[in-house]
Amino acid sequence: MELKLMRIFRGAEYTIGRLLADGEFVCDTMEPADRGLDASMKVEDIRRVKARGVTAIPTGCYALTLDVRSPRLGQRAAYAVCQGRVPRLEAVPGFEGVLLHVGNYPEDTQGCILVGHNLVRGQLLRSREAFERLYGLLRAARRRGERIELVVTRRGT
Repeated sequence: MELKLMRIFRGAEYTIGRLLADGEFVCDTMEPADRGLDASMKVEDIRRVKARGVTAIPTGCYALTLDVRSPRLGQRAAYAVCQGRVPRLEAVPGFEGVLLHVGNYPEDTQGCILVGHNLVRGQLLRSREAFERLYGLLRAARRRGERIELVVTRRGT
């Protein structure tokens, strides 16, 4: 399964995107500020630009796993659907522990990707509903034996 996150709005404190699964719209996303990072950059250059918890991951293609239980989120009721195994990106240059998770505001991202519906400026609504839908799609792809990848792009690329 290919997930595609296309960043469509770059604000000072947050970035809004559209998430597609195999070409079909799933939900909107919110990430920290996009500081122009790209996975092809040297890790030391990424670390020079990155501010912990408030910088969006580099654009690029990342494998996604459903195998890691989140120590921070795993016990929360919102993640009962996945038994705390929150979708996690692998091998993100200069970043660790990047998750796709529930949240509504820029401060909820903590360097991760929030899922929901961008119906109000500067926030996501119906995040838990969007997470459950996304997780269902990911779980079905995994059961079919598919590799799951997330491709992060900017509008126009």
